[in-house]
Amino acid sequence: MGKDIIYNILFVIIVLSVLCVFFGRLILVFIIRHTNTETQKCKKCKGIMTAVESFLYLIPVYFDDEHEESAEYYIRNAKPIADDSQIPSGNRACYLHVFQCQDCGYKNISIVDFLKVRETDMIKGGEIYPYEEFEHFISNRYIKEEQDVC
Repeated sequence: MGKDIIYNILFVIIVLSVLCVFFGRLILVFIIRHTNTETQKCKKCKGIMTAVESFLYLIPVYFDDEHEESAEYYIRNAKPIADDSQIPSGNRACYLHVFQCQDCGYKNISIVDFLKVRETDMIKGGEIYPYEEFEHFISNRYIKEEQDVC
């Protein structure tokens, strides 16, 4: 009888641990998505920042591979794509969101790295960078888009 109680307690602990890991990951994904695609607080004036532009890029990373998380990495390696149908299976991509403060006009960039799995974006990472680091990168995308139209 004593062993049954111990096994039951261990079973409950294991089940609770698995549930915490599973739901904890879902909660973390929700938090990252919400903070990176909805609003942020401006670090200059604490005003509300909202997403004013979003772009999609393919990055040369597969499944759970690690990569350098820096502005330089994304600028060197990210290739613009039109939509998520252009993401090859197992290849990761990233959203680049431009945020602007409604009060002072300050801008920053939020990058959300993800893997598309059965029509679901599995978040793999996210970073925020100053807009100035990506200003030239974004303007080059506009120039290429204009050249493609002509």
